[in-house]
Amino acid sequence: MNIQLWFSLLRQLRHYAAPLLLICGLMQTNAAQALTITSCSITTPPSLNFNSYSTTSTNDDTASSQFTITCSVASSGTSTSVTATLSASIGSGTSYSSRTLKNGTSVLNYYIYRDSGRSQILGDGNNGTFTLSTSWTSTGSQSWQSNVYGRIPKNQYSAVPGSYSDTITWTISY
Repeated sequence: MNIQLWFSLLRQLRHYAAPLLLICGLMQTNAAQALTITSCSITTPPSLNFNSYSTTSTNDDTASSQFTITCSVASSGTSTSVTATLSASIGSGTSYSSRTLKNGTSVLNYYIYRDSGRSQILGDGNNGTFTLSTSWTSTGSQSWQSNVYGRIPKNQYSAVPGSYSDTITWTISY
């Protein structure tokens, strides 16, 4: 209904003008804002620093890391909320459930999780893996902080002393 029609209706129904204006005002304040994410970056990338691994330990070696993602949310597009999703690559392993830390030809199997209970393997959302995501409903610079959790299982007897590493590619989808 356009504005001219509202004014015409108000002139005809003068004693209903206040309730009609109230309804019109409510309709305007409830209008959804259309949002879109214009850019995102990982301002603090996840980095898992495990303790010294011992092949004779009776416990798994665990680590955690907090990361920050910052996105710019603009008022345009068609969505009333926007979502950013973080996924992780396999690294040098052969699958998400057998990532490997390497020291030359020596390897240590390890896992990256999205939950502190270390039950949900962080991956790309396929084949039983999970991603991390958050949503926003307002414009401007939006930040998101979350954690990732790692575990090197005990009893990997073939490990040799040295520094082990792996490179994970973190991808933000929006």
